[in-house]
Amino acid sequence: MKTRILSATILLLMVGIGWIIQRPTREVRNGTSGSPSVALEVQPKAIVVHRAGGHAQLILTAEFRQSGVVPVRLEPPLVALLTADEKPAARFLGPLLPEPVLAGSGPSDITLHYWIPIADLKGPVMLEAAGKRYPLTLPDAG
Repeated sequence: MKTRILSATILLLMVGIGWIIQRPTREVRNGTSGSPSVALEVQPKAIVVHRAGGHAQLILTAEFRQSGVVPVRLEPPLVALLTADEKPAARFLGPLLPEPVLAGSGPSDITLHYWIPIADLKGPVMLEAAGKRYPLTLPDAG
């Protein structure tokens, strides 16, 4: 029993350290005020919806291209998923999920994860990136 607890503790520590190491550095812009503006072009590629009770995890993979060369964090207010009532969806976070960072100016496939009430998926859903809106066609979430 003590071996299992020790093994679980070591595994959690290793995951935590890995997450800390993989986090982008502070120089990554996050699109908040005070950061230079960035133009983004987005081409949605794949959308997967996993239902869990009254909510769904929406996984969006898209090709992003930016106007600058400095790494940019793809999160609100720069990038947001908007439901039919214009409400931004919450990001789905996890220690093993990669941070949504666009490394440079070339095209990059980035996967974004969101946590949304199933009821909010019944209307149109848009990805808003740098002020532009991209309509998304969702697979059946039910």
